[in-house]
This record gives sequence, C-alpha cells and structure tokens, in this order.
Amino acid sequence: MDKVQYAGTFENAIRAFNSMYRLPVGKETWENTNEFAARPAQFQDILSEEIEESREILLGSDRLDHETALCDWLGDLMVYCASEAVKYDAFADLVFAPGRDVLDPLIAGLSEVAQKNAGQDLAMIIRVVDDHARRHLDETSTDPRHLPIAITEVAVAGFAALGRGFEDFDYWAILNIIMESNFSKLGADGKPIYDERGKVLKGPGYWKPEPMIKRYLSQLKRSA
Repeated sequence: MDKVQYAGTFENAIRAFNSMYRLPVGKETWENTNEFAARPAQFQDILSEEIEESREILLGSDRLDHETALCDWLGDLMVYCASEAVKYDAFADLVFAPGRDVLDPLIAGLSEVAQKNAGQDLAMIIRVVDDHARRHLDETSTDPRHLPIAITEVAVAGFAALGRGFEDFDYWAILNIIMESNFSKLGADGKPIYDERGKVLKGPGYWKPEPMIKRYLSQLKRSA
C-alpha cells in the first residue's frame, strides 16, 4: 500500500481496500443489484454505530490516550465515508477541508474553554463533532453521496481543531496508520469477514492502530 499522504494516495488505498474485501469499486459494478437499493439505510446504520463510539473516547485519565482515541474515531469516520464514496464514483466529491460551520464555532468555543476550563477541550471537540454528525444522520436525502460528503467535512473539522494543539500535526499520517491496520483484518483463511450489512469485521491477524497513533502523537511538539 502506498503511504497515505494526501487525497490521491488515500483514494488509492481505499480502492485497494474495497477490492481486497470485495466491496464495490465504482457504481457500475453493483448498481443493478438488490444491495444497491438497500445500501443507503445500511450505511446510515453503520455510521450511527461508529458515531456512538464517541462515548468511549474519554474513558480513563490519560490525555494522550484520549487524543489517540479521538484520532482513531475521526479517522474511522473518514475511512468509512471514503469507502462508501468510492462505491458511487463519488470520491472526487469529498472535501478534505474542515466544514466552516463546524470549525469556526468550535475554535471560538475552544478559546473560551482554554481560558476558563483547561482540560475540557477534547470533550468539546467530541461533543461538537458528534452533534453535527448526528444532525446529518437525521437529515432526509435521496442522494447516497450525502452522508459520505457531509461526515467527511465534519471529521476533518475535528482533526483541524485537535491539530491546533500540536506543531506539524498531519491527519494524513493518522489515516495512513488506520489503512495499514485495515489491511490486516483478513480471516485465518485469508478471506475477508463481513457482517450481514457488508461491514468488514476483524480477523485473527488484525492489529489495532491505537499504539501507532499514540506513538505518532507522542513524537509531536505541543503548541505553546
């Protein structure tokens, strides 16, 4: 797998991932199947589960562990959205810049938190990203590209807010670690494992990305 460094290499990794796990790569490969009509509801259900994982990010007391879990959560949201976008030939529609409707009020809030309640910044990022993601889940849209596009911008805004606490923070480095981990999910027989909705499950050779994400963050210099 080419190292994920920008949108182009991320797309290549996602396409390779979809191909390896026998997921659609392009609309024409599956638009005439029964799954095509059912997929938007399935993806909404999968995203809902992923968003629920925000509840676990602040468990424990170590800040670096919390930052690691937040990066893993945001990265997973982006990977799921990118994989889904590729299925509809919509990767080019993804915007890898933070949604200003999320980032602007978040930065303003973080400035206030830093002055009055040190240590609550991560909780605010999680809460705001979670809230905006759920709003998009509740919206009614017939366009299957809507959720991947919208949630990607929300997740990037979360990364942008978190990255303000470090010098030279690069969320592409986080996505590279997560994609390398994703390629380790094959079953003992070398074949992919899925649930009934087509979500890829973890096999016995799977390794968690958190230790490598934590190592990456620990090597960064924190902003003054």
